[in-house]
Amino acid sequence: MSLTNDMLNSLDRRFSLSNNRESPLNGLEVIASNKPYYITYGLTMLILFIAIAGIFYGSLHYFKASQTTSPAIIVRALPRPTPRPHDIPNNLSQSAPAATVIVPPDLMTPAMDEAAALLKTPVQESNQDKIHQVYQDALSLIEQNQTPAAMQKLRILIQAFPEYQDARIALVTLYLQNHEIKNAIKALSNGLTLHAGDATLTLLYARALMMENHDQDALQVLNNISTEAKNTVPYIDLLASVEQSLGHYVESISLYHTLLSQEPNNSRWLISLAISLENSGHKEAALQTYKKIDLAGQLPLDLQSYVTRRIDDLSA
Repeated sequence: MSLTNDMLNSLDRRFSLSNNRESPLNGLEVIASNKPYYITYGLTMLILFIAIAGIFYGSLHYFKASQTTSPAIIVRALPRPTPRPHDIPNNLSQSAPAATVIVPPDLMTPAMDEAAALLKTPVQESNQDKIHQVYQDALSLIEQNQTPAAMQKLRILIQAFPEYQDARIALVTLYLQNHEIKNAIKALSNGLTLHAGDATLTLLYARALMMENHDQDALQVLNNISTEAKNTVPYIDLLASVEQSLGHYVESISLYHTLLSQEPNNSRWLISLAISLENSGHKEAALQTYKKIDLAGQLPLDLQSYVTRRIDDLSA
């Protein structure tokens, strides 16, 4: 702006000097000697014409220069427009879109860039932090054996955000551990409506059905699980249990052998295998399996008593 003012002031001074300039004839002595008068008059008019032309040309040149340079300078001196955010959502749910800023790129400043970056950050990000904190609080309560308080937090969290799968899985696990099977089945059904075909929810659903003695329904659920999930240990483990409960001992024996090939000393799988062998008529194989378990000596007292009795009965 100061540069523009200097140029305009300079131009004004030039006009002022032009207007106040002494006549070019000042100081000239018109000598009326023996030369004719018309020669003196003609020279005077010619000098006056040249002076006027020079003033006019100079004024025109600076006027054009000011017209070509001043606007660009003035435009750059104008304040930048403030960015205006549009479409800022009122809903703070997880599905809320991010706010947007519309500012011409050539008018962006570092401060505007930072503001725009903040506005473009999804509004649900801070909300997600709060949700995660509530979930962590529930896990802490579980570690402190405050199960009812943990379940309450998880229920509230799922009601507000039904798609929060980790919270749903944690709540269902607590339901099953506390034999609240109907609540577990309801929570799992709602979860599978949102996440159809989810392997973890499907396995928990089948286990809940099995705990309710709906073994055939559990088997149907397991048969409809994805091919990828069928190759996992949790799936094979649960399927073996369901097959055994249904009296499908041949199938369960095969499944337990598959599991034990990966973990040969798993006491629970060994006991389950021995039970299936005994019930399928393979008494000697069952006896040897029970003896293997007994030698390990790592069973809880109730299971150890059961193994001892089975060894005595099969050895008689």
